[in-house]
Amino acid sequence: MLLVLLLLGLALAILTMFLFQGVTLFGILSLAVLSAGIILYFLRKKLPGKLGEMLAVLAFAAGFVLLGFGGMKVQENGFSAYEERLEDMKEALQKGKFDRAMKLAEDMEEDYGEDDNLRMLRAVKELSQGDYESAYEEMSGFSDQHSQTYYALMEQIYIEDPSEESVEAIYDLYLKAAKDWPDWTHMQLYAGISLFEQEKYGNAVYYLLRAVDQENEDYKGYYYLGAANYYQADYENCRYYFNEVLKREADDKTKGYIAWYMERIEKGGKEE
Repeated sequence: MLLVLLLLGLALAILTMFLFQGVTLFGILSLAVLSAGIILYFLRKKLPGKLGEMLAVLAFAAGFVLLGFGGMKVQENGFSAYEERLEDMKEALQKGKFDRAMKLAEDMEEDYGEDDNLRMLRAVKELSQGDYESAYEEMSGFSDQHSQTYYALMEQIYIEDPSEESVEAIYDLYLKAAKDWPDWTHMQLYAGISLFEQEKYGNAVYYLLRAVDQENEDYKGYYYLGAANYYQADYENCRYYFNEVLKREADDKTKGYIAWYMERIEKGGKEE
């Protein structure tokens, strides 16, 4: 029976950590204490008398007390309160009230613990002030570095960061995001474009085809498919994709590029 209760407490501690904001510390402590209790339960026969069993009981009691404190914190700073304060912080950032936003972030971190929402908002604040190094530092602590939120914000930081390193970094980001999120059209498209810009035309075609298959109204994917096929000397497919661009609302600059490629094809193809 004691083992069942210890396992039940362990399951509740894990569930609490995943479901509730603001009880991470209590969840970790409870998890550690209850895990120790389970170990002591299995080692009880190796300890003198009933010492192991008594310690396991104490661990069970301490674990549930910690869960109780966590439950009180959930009541005090539950979902609705967390969301309200998070919205207040977002609003402060949008209005450029960075001191207030950071004060809210510090208060929330104290009450709820560190989480990705706070890291993200602090990164946005640093980015808005042009402090790219601090923005990167905030994002480095992101717990889920494969999430769409992470990729989208990192893309924005790399775009605004004027350093040469950010160009190579954003190429890698697009490829990672495209592999992690095969249905995310934006990342499929820009993974293809980044490979095209690196003159990896065959690899670029793979991602560009995925992009146009998912979203066939945007002309950009077709344009880069046409250009990639041009550099691979596949002029039949090149013409096909450029014609698809012209069926859509391409801008004059893109039409000018297409005219240049078509002129080169008429003259025998790309220059070696």
